[in-house]
Amino acid sequence: MVTPIEVAAAQFPPHDDSDDKVFTTRSAVIVLDGASAYAPVPVSPSTYADSLGRHLRDHLDHYTGVDLADVLAEAITATATRLELTAGASPSAR
Repeated sequence: MVTPIEVAAAQFPPHDDSDDKVFTTRSAVIVLDGASAYAPVPVSPSTYADSLGRHLRDHLDHYTGVDLADVLAEAITATATRLELTAGASPSAR
């Protein structure tokens, strides 16, 4: 059984206006730094970090005891496919 935790987060600018994203589940906190793109990219770092974070959050909300490395790899692949990203011409999140 997972003991519930209370999480408080503050960010400026607000979530929708920031490249940085914070997501929570019943048992995890996901913080993504949508790295600034120094070259033109087809998808903004904010969109990438938001999509990746939502995918991670949704997966971790529905499955417990999963390997986090596997969840992250699957989330990156799914996000790249959904946003039609290509290596070398896409934003990043740290």
